[in-house]
Amino acid sequence: MRARHYGVRMMRMTGPPDEGAASFYALPHASLAGRGAAGGRLVVYCIEGDLQIHGEDGGFEVRASAVERLRFGMTVSRTALHHVARIHLVGEKDPLCLRAANASCRAYGMTMRRFLRAVAETRGMSRIERGLSFGSALLLLAMVLAIAGSFTSVALLYWSREHGMAGAIAFAALMVAVVALCAWHVLANELPRPVKSLEEAERYLPRGR
Repeated sequence: MRARHYGVRMMRMTGPPDEGAASFYALPHASLAGRGAAGGRLVVYCIEGDLQIHGEDGGFEVRASAVERLRFGMTVSRTALHHVARIHLVGEKDPLCLRAANASCRAYGMTMRRFLRAVAETRGMSRIERGLSFGSALLLLAMVLAIAGSFTSVALLYWSREHGMAGAIAFAALMVAVVALCAWHVLANELPRPVKSLEEAERYLPRGR
């Protein structure tokens, strides 16, 4: 017996619901497969403010009026950064995870922009946040520090040979400042926190109409 999910309506998918609907391709995720949208490539539509998520054999609808919290952010894969939306629904513990299949997906931005506007209208701006989770922010920070640390080590070795120890120390101090600035930027933008306006929320989505 399939568990009941509040704010979710299961449906049998027979094809695109509307050729003019905003849509994007999403990567598979357990939170989607468990609600009926499984397969290698999923299609997410926004129709009249609600999301429809299509899998190979079925799918489901997510109503904007049932959103407890909507978060936007980035996540890291082996090859790229991906835009991600986490949708917490009223009465449910585990969120839905929508990750755009394309790392710079304009269609994702257009689709989720319509959805967040519907959530803001029906549930209020307090339900919308930017940043996915504390753990996601730390993961992205670790990646930035690892890359910056590798380049700094190589560059420091070069500077010590070409410009002596004094030049190397000056360069190291500069790199520490740059890395600290990058770390601050990651934490400031990826730690979950409420947005104050639709304009602020939309800055965390890819550009697209």
